Amino acid sequence: MKKRMVLSAILIGTLCSSSIVMAAPSPTASVTYDYSTTTYDYSTTTNDYSTSTTNYDYSTTNNDYSTTNNYNIKVSGKAANTKKVTIKMGSSSSSSGSTPTVTLSSGNYVDPVAGKTLYQISQGGKVILNGSKSRATFMVSSPTTGKVTSAETLAASVNGTLLGVVDTSAPGVVFKTARVNFYVKGLSGDENVAAYQYASGKWSQLNVSEVRKDHVVVDMTGHGTLAFVQVN
Repeated sequence: MKKRMVLSAILIGTLCSSSIVMAAPSPTASVTYDYSTTTYDYSTTTNDYSTSTTNYDYSTTNNDYSTTNNYNIKVSGKAANTKKVTIKMGSSSSSSGSTPTVTLSSGNYVDPVAGKTLYQISQGGKVILNGSKSRATFMVSSPTTGKVTSAETLAASVNGTLLGVVDTSAPGVVFKTARVNFYVKGLSGDENVAAYQYASGKWSQLNVSEVRKDHVVVDMTGHGTLAFVQVN
């Protein structure tokens, strides 16, 4: 028992006399990061897409396929019972001193001249050329006032009434004979109608092969000014 006490005393003394050494706190390290910015050069490359335009020349060659048919065909028909007359071109003013007004039209027809003619004249195609059916159309247009006045003189000379006056044409159509169906709006079909053509400075009577309601069929050998006259 005495030994244990002595040993305890020794241990206590040793602990008391010994210095207790504590670990010193570690110093704080300050770390500085360098966030240097790297600048990238995104240089833009400009591409030159220059456009080269090529001009093409699409020249068109127009070929003229006009066909001349030489058919020796005798055209016969019943002409109106009128006498043939030849009248030279008159002056451009009427006997009354007034100038007739010609109405121009945008379609293939000619309206009547106020106080001078009675009916509208037109042509609807299907002209018989050289004895054969075709799709040809004779164009009609308004004549000059001088020709209208001359046609009035013509009608008076045969004791007739001027129904209408037109100029005819058919570009590109070649023919020797043509049977043309003219539409005369308002015609009853019972009239005695004669057709005259002005060419080379005179009026010449043409053959009228048929007269029916609203239609007068005329045989022609060329173009010119056409006058339709009702003979009383």
